[in-house]
Amino acid sequence: MLIHSRHETVRNAVGGLLTGSPFSHAAVYVGNGKFVDMRVKGTKRIAAEAILRYYTSPFIFRAKLSPVQQTAIAKNANAMIGVPFSRSVARIIRVNEVAGIKIKNPKKEGYACSSMVADAFHQAGVELVPGISPLRVGLSHLMKSKKLEAIN
Repeated sequence: MLIHSRHETVRNAVGGLLTGSPFSHAAVYVGNGKFVDMRVKGTKRIAAEAILRYYTSPFIFRAKLSPVQQTAIAKNANAMIGVPFSRSVARIIRVNEVAGIKIKNPKKEGYACSSMVADAFHQAGVELVPGISPLRVGLSHLMKSKKLEAIN
């Protein structure tokens, strides 16, 4: 259900240094060859081929989910289309300054890619990172999630 990519650009590599994660991005597969993907211009539905052209060395992870959970996660992710990317949320997550900072309305204030993924799962009752608010989940948290398994 998730795709993380290695750092393939200087910009992504700098993000990796800040997050402590060897990965730079996460998106949710929603079926029919499409991902819901957080972009600088907001959340969009993008064809898998387009993502795989851009990220040439992806790692794909999945969670063991029931069909009901898969449908709910896809519905939640699709409902986030148009939600803005938040550089401030991304920075908060990247430098681990999340303690005490509350994001009141992510659909208005925006998400980072990792928090968008975590929130889509959370709304379906699947906690990818138990004990951490989905709005505070970073890529390094997703990488350590016991709910996800690498499939490639």
